[in-house]
Amino acid sequence: MTAFLFSCSGESEITTAKIEDSEAESSVSESDAKSSISKGGESSSSKKSSSSAKASSSSKKSDEKKSSSSTSDDDVLVVDSLEDLPNCTAKRGGMVAFVKAEKKIYACDDGRWSVEVETSSSSKKNSSSSNEEAKRSSSSSKVDVSSSSEKSSSSSSEEMSSSSSEKSSSSSAVSSSSLMGPGSEYGYCMPVKTPIERGERTAWKMVKSASLSAQVVLNADFDWTFADGTPATSAKHGNMSSDEITYASAGEKTARLTFTPMGSGSGVDIECAPLQVKGAAITGCECSASQSGNVAVGSTVEWTVSGCQSDGANIVVYEWGGGVTGEGASATATFAEINEVIQPTLVVSNDDNTSLQVECPAVTAVESNSHRCLARLSGECLLSGVWKLNGATRITEIDGDTLYSIDPNHDFSADPATLQFKEDSTFTFTMSSLTKASCVEEKTYGTWSIANGMLELRTRVGNTCLFHPTWNGKVKFRIDGDRLEMDLQGLFFLNSEMELEDVYTQSISREVFETRVQ
Repeated sequence: MTAFLFSCSGESEITTAKIEDSEAESSVSESDAKSSISKGGESSSSKKSSSSAKASSSSKKSDEKKSSSSTSDDDVLVVDSLEDLPNCTAKRGGMVAFVKAEKKIYACDDGRWSVEVETSSSSKKNSSSSNEEAKRSSSSSKVDVSSSSEKSSSSSSEEMSSSSSEKSSSSSAVSSSSLMGPGSEYGYCMPVKTPIERGERTAWKMVKSASLSAQVVLNADFDWTFADGTPATSAKHGNMSSDEITYASAGEKTARLTFTPMGSGSGVDIECAPLQVKGAAITGCECSASQSGNVAVGSTVEWTVSGCQSDGANIVVYEWGGGVTGEGASATATFAEINEVIQPTLVVSNDDNTSLQVECPAVTAVESNSHRCLARLSGECLLSGVWKLNGATRITEIDGDTLYSIDPNHDFSADPATLQFKEDSTFTFTMSSLTKASCVEEKTYGTWSIANGMLELRTRVGNTCLFHPTWNGKVKFRIDGDRLEMDLQGLFFLNSEMELEDVYTQSISREVFETRVQ
């Protein structure tokens, strides 16, 4: 059986040892584990060996680096059972522990202990076969990033131990070529908490990828650089969490992590998610819509934010998104399709680098009565509201397109004439005060009816100026933005208005009433 043993000394490293499988054999004790750990497999004789001089020199450099950022006792643990594990707090993030009762390695990450490496069992082997295996293993031993265990061998003779240690020194370190690559291969880094207040203590952590083994993490260097942070740097060995830092200014903060596995020769920069430090608080913002709930297709809705306050700072930016267009405290959107839902996104920012996301109400476009009018004339269409007549409308066909424009000589836009249909099948037409007709009656009253898709208007009172007391014809509807237009496709109420115009002008003039899409 292979077990991973840990040391809690300042030079914590992980190694492996062969444990002979036997019924009488008990779990590995903590004292046995500590006494079994060696410095990268080196023996006292290997340090004296001239053939390991280079390995010793490299080891000294590694020792110096680890001494300046050595792993504390909280970073590497050897415990008897799961109950002996301490709470996995943010401060202990990245800690690795060996649980003897489970014969498993656990890692502290995101507030919980999870299995990192499980030991595997092996059959009992005699001493001579173990020595032969040790020779083969030491000549080709190498740490693999995706491997869940490191392989090493033991020897009964000092000479074999020295030879094996020398080979292990040159080949057991993680190879640069096997580790180098995009930082995402190893994981990513992020702030422990975001957003935070100015002056609040926080930290950054690396979240390793599934392929990165605990052994590599335990023997790696983590060098952090914090923009605007105090302190500006942090160096850790075998710990995926940085030292605690603070920020004196508000805004979005970034960090850079250089991850250097043991023996790789150079580090890999890993991308970090940003941290937001709050400035002066923004409060009181409320977003509302000019129309709530369901609106008709073609409607234009305006969203407005109000009430935003920021003590000691000024509101400077309103950033709208989510299908609306606007600047400042308001934005609009026009609904083009049935069942279209628009819910704006809004971020309000001040000049102290504080940003606040404000929730705005969602509005949905539904099939309207106005859209049903496009398919079939009905009483509901006529009862949609008060119809305005802005004057005589000229109809021009150009390249298959129909263009509508108000005749400038008969423009009532400043005081439109109106036509209102009532549920009792009566109507009232009120002439504009801007009329140029020689014969004018302010109001005309009559009745209306629909038969075979045709509209019939029969005047009863105020019709002395009309050329004909009755009009019957097919009505054409169209939607233009948030307006529903009703085209009588001819003249009726404006015959007196247009009587002085030439025949051609009269032939291209129509009465086009409009109301709001509903």
